[in-house]
Amino acid sequence: MRADRESASKVDESNLMHSYKQLQFFDTLALYFNRIHDGAREKAVFPHVPMSANRDVDVTITPMSEDRYEASPWPVYGESLQVSFEGRYMQPAASGTKTAPEASKLPIEKQVVTLSVLDSVG
Repeated sequence: MRADRESASKVDESNLMHSYKQLQFFDTLALYFNRIHDGAREKAVFPHVPMSANRDVDVTITPMSEDRYEASPWPVYGESLQVSFEGRYMQPAASGTKTAPEASKLPIEKQVVTLSVLDSVG
């Protein structure tokens, strides 16, 4: 790709690192939403989120309600971003037992959350 004039800029080291950091932000954001029950999520800071190929910031995600979250500073285009995900809520195995319930037998639940820039979406 580096030999091709049209694609060479896409594999430039700074653009690759920018893309990697974007992927890392969305990957850790997915972990934030999927490892903590919606009622138990707290404010979280995501470091090194790229605003451009040459500028990173720490983005703070603040729960506003169970399905609305504020991001500051806002790291993506537009004023809001709606994401959805599905999963099963598991509880720790009861004391004295060796295994937790079989995950495939637990109900699948879907969540939809909206991330928005401060005061942009009411």
